Amino acid sequence: TNHLYAQGSSGNGDNNNGGNAGTVNVNAAGAISAKRIYAYGGNGGGNNALTNLAVGGNAGSVMLNSTAAGDINLTQDINVRTGYSRGSATGANPGSINLVNANGNINTSNIRAEGQNHGDGSDVTINAGTTGGVTVNGVIYTYGDRDATNTTFAGTDGGDINVTGANVTVTNRISTDGGRGRGTNQIGGNAGNLTINASGAVSTQAITANGGNAGAGTGSNAAGGDAGDISIQSTGAGDITATTISARTGYTRGSATATGAGSVTIENDDGKLTATSISTRGQRRGVGGEVLAISAGDFNVTTVDARSSNLTAADDGNVTVGTKTTGDTTINDIQTRARWLVYSGDPRNDTIGAFKSTADFKQYNTNYGDALLDGGDGFVYRFAPTISTSLTGTANKPYDGNTTASIAGLTLNKGAGEIDGDVINISALTSATYDNKEVGTGKTVTSNPLTAISGSNGATTVYGYQVNAATGNVGVITASALSIAEAEAAAASENPRNEAGLGGLVDATSQPQQFVSVFDVGATAAGGELDAETESCLAKQEEKGLNPNTSLILNFGVNLPEGVKKTCVE
Repeated sequence: TNHLYAQGSSGNGDNNNGGNAGTVNVNAAGAISAKRIYAYGGNGGGNNALTNLAVGGNAGSVMLNSTAAGDINLTQDINVRTGYSRGSATGANPGSINLVNANGNINTSNIRAEGQNHGDGSDVTINAGTTGGVTVNGVIYTYGDRDATNTTFAGTDGGDINVTGANVTVTNRISTDGGRGRGTNQIGGNAGNLTINASGAVSTQAITANGGNAGAGTGSNAAGGDAGDISIQSTGAGDITATTISARTGYTRGSATATGAGSVTIENDDGKLTATSISTRGQRRGVGGEVLAISAGDFNVTTVDARSSNLTAADDGNVTVGTKTTGDTTINDIQTRARWLVYSGDPRNDTIGAFKSTADFKQYNTNYGDALLDGGDGFVYRFAPTISTSLTGTANKPYDGNTTASIAGLTLNKGAGEIDGDVINISALTSATYDNKEVGTGKTVTSNPLTAISGSNGATTVYGYQVNAATGNVGVITASALSIAEAEAAAASENPRNEAGLGGLVDATSQPQQFVSVFDVGATAAGGELDAETESCLAKQEEKGLNPNTSLILNFGVNLPEGVKKTCVE
């Protein structure tokens, strides 16, 4: 279609109200196409003298609903503003805009749903589901009246904006600001909320959800309007980009306090986040709001401000920003006296302003959502830096059948691995171990497990460093009587018939009884009685005319290599 009009007519002359707008309702099982759609209230008649009580007409409502395949295309503006009230007349009632497409895109020009003189802003909902794109070639305005003519009038409220789509693009400004109060003791209007849910990219210019300023009359004592909440989330592949993002309380007069802090929550599960600034600052005597801005990819925001104004630190907002999966972080400044946290991958890839030196802590090897070891302000990194170490000196001992090394002659050396100006103290060398128990030189010796016991970077405490156990080819194990005995036992196990030539007299009494000894049968027989098995063996040898001094391998204990037995050489 061409144009759709349901606007109210303007009043004629003082005290004559403007007409109310009607309703535009289009339901289609396919595409919807039009130029402009107007459903705004008519202006009150006459001039702006305070005696003129002409009320503007109420804003209408627009509902476009496509339930099947096809796009909604509007080449010109949608306008559901309230009519202009005159003098000291009350404001007109807001309307609504609903654009819904179950299986297609939504494309439109400017969406104007702001409140005119004394009127509140209207709510806007745009829903293209998770597969349809949303493109607004212009602005989305739902702010409350900004230009009240009455010198004594409370600020009006902004409307809410809810946008859902695959990719969401708004080429100009988005505003849900509250209107400003006029005159003495007139409060500011409350801002509306903004919610954008996308399964892809989100791109816009400035976003404001600021409370309206209180009236500035002489002696005024009135609070500024509440800030709105801004929530932008992308659950799929795509970047989130904007310029300024602001949800500030309105400017307060006198000793009043604006307690309605706004918030900014931005989460991108699979893309970058880029903005010029994010602010939830409380303007004069206003509290600061919370900021959570996290992206999977690179985070690039120049400044974040969550301060209160003329109040205590307890009235500031917490700030959590940065990257949670793969990206790097660029941020020049964070302003809050509450807690702030910056998440990133590796500090060597980040660009951080001078506030970095004010951090209470840095924690490495920690993912977004993991427990933190410090309750202060700090930087949290996924990267796990590791400090290398080494052993020098000598660990020397005679063979004793185990791998324990003496540390008396060893020195523990801390090597490379500290990054970003960190200084790490590591634990001490308390024990060491050879790689095996065998006799040899240049053997590998390894220290006890080592840890980072403390770390600092100026006044910043550092957590999360890993430390490698120290090693060095510094071990020496020399031969001993025990090593000879074990070598003979091993050879005997492999050669039960003494084919290795282990014969001759080896005095069993000089060797520990738990190890195998090879000795002369005749010598043993001369020293005492033989057991029945040995007697039997000697008898067999005599029958065959063998040398009765042929060596026997005898078992004298229990802790022998597997397979070692008494063997009679026949």
